[in-house]
Amino acid sequence: KEKATRQEVEYLEEDQVRELIEHVPEPSTRNKLILRLLYSTGIRVGELTNIRMDDVDFAQRTIEIHTQKSDSYRTVVYPSGLSTLMTIWRDSVRPSQLYAEDSLYLFPTDSSEQISVETIGGIVRKAAESADIQEVYGQDARGGEQHKVTAHTLRHSFAVNAIKQEPPMPLPLLKEALGHSDIDITQVYLDVAQKDVEDAYRAYGPSL
Repeated sequence: KEKATRQEVEYLEEDQVRELIEHVPEPSTRNKLILRLLYSTGIRVGELTNIRMDDVDFAQRTIEIHTQKSDSYRTVVYPSGLSTLMTIWRDSVRPSQLYAEDSLYLFPTDSSEQISVETIGGIVRKAAESADIQEVYGQDARGGEQHKVTAHTLRHSFAVNAIKQEPPMPLPLLKEALGHSDIDITQVYLDVAQKDVEDAYRAYGPSL
């Protein structure tokens, strides 16, 4: 069950997301598209790896996202600013991938018909390190480093920034966009955004 607390929600401001995208490793066209899709739609990284070509309506800029562990799906919309990059990927770059011809997926690679969650995680970590916005805060059970900026951080960033924008995205709509089963899960992002506003008042508000 996806249940985060305020302390567990690590997110990036929009300028940090831009820096992250600008510092992706090669192949940059594919990797920029992946990070921009994750941020602009808020989908889970596992959902992105499972997107099939037939799930994408390039004219309407919609993607059918199949919910993990169920037969249901939801529809997300990517911004018009991504249309050109999506077309370049579909028509020029994707066909050059070694496994593209046999793949049903939006993101095949030169070594597989379907990009892996681990590969995307590595892309995000390298980009965050290059952009100098990465932090290591501990170790996992296997002794590996735990990073603050991960692929899932982009999902958190979409959610918090969607609430912080003017006008904010209504919580019920955000719940549907994220594919949450319970609005209480989505409420965490509202709590984070409100806490940030309170902290900003204390730090920068007038004292008179």
